[in-house]
Amino acid sequence: MISFIMPSYNQGPYIEYAIASVVANMGASDELIIADGASGDQTSEVVARFLGDPRVTWFSEPDRGFSEAVTKALRRARNPVIGIMSSDDAYMPNIRDRVLVHFDDPQLALVYGDYDIVNVRNEKIGQRRHAPATLCDILSLRVLLPQSSVFFRLAALANQNILSLDYDYIADVVLFNQVCMAGSFKYVPEIWSQVRKHGGSRTGKRNPGVQYLAAIDNLFSSVDTAVLQKARAGAMLLTARYQASSRQRLKALATALAAMRIDPAIANHWMLPRTLAYSLLGPGGVGALDGWRQALHSR
Repeated sequence: MISFIMPSYNQGPYIEYAIASVVANMGASDELIIADGASGDQTSEVVARFLGDPRVTWFSEPDRGFSEAVTKALRRARNPVIGIMSSDDAYMPNIRDRVLVHFDDPQLALVYGDYDIVNVRNEKIGQRRHAPATLCDILSLRVLLPQSSVFFRLAALANQNILSLDYDYIADVVLFNQVCMAGSFKYVPEIWSQVRKHGGSRTGKRNPGVQYLAAIDNLFSSVDTAVLQKARAGAMLLTARYQASSRQRLKALATALAAMRIDPAIANHWMLPRTLAYSLLGPGGVGALDGWRQALHSR
């Protein structure tokens, strides 16, 4: 049985598609909890169309963002497995049973899959494939668990300090990484969701790398020291990427170099080329990098 959680704020143009994708996947004992942050758009009218289904509940009240909304919903969750779906993304059809079969393993805390990228017209414009990962890969951000294609055991959150507002701009990463520390986790090479790319997507106004570094020190201190060093280097690289995108180019280069001094293997991190491209070439740097890669692959 799954408790689906959907945090939402002013995603009225997309939330009907998101809710319908959840309901289409739900079993008789599943539930969908919509945690709305007092949206001022058409969200309430859209949600009302689904409230005749007793498996769907919602509440709408002011909150301080994703972390607080999900925390409120988790307190109401009744089922052992949790899926968190953004109100502008969606699940693929017929994935529920393919997800739940993995939880027959009592040691499994979390399972994750892949996703398609769609535009505002629900047209596929890309795809993101992941890979099997170690805890070191996950804590160092070499593998970012995709929120829309992650399912985890609610019990794995017991006795953990989850979803603090101190980490609100990297909340899903911190949450899932804590779950991975609580038990085994598994990658399934299947497309489980669609992630929508649009101008209104949730973005951070504060540096997520700085927040993730604080999470490492406060929440992950029980991990092996060598893994922690790699995690700190990953956090610094995320900091550099944010600095580069904020036009702090020299600062971004200095932070990236500092990350490499802590962990020379960071040179192979997926985030480094994009950070350097943005720092050295400006806003068009990432696009140029992708163009070069496509040109090389086409030869």
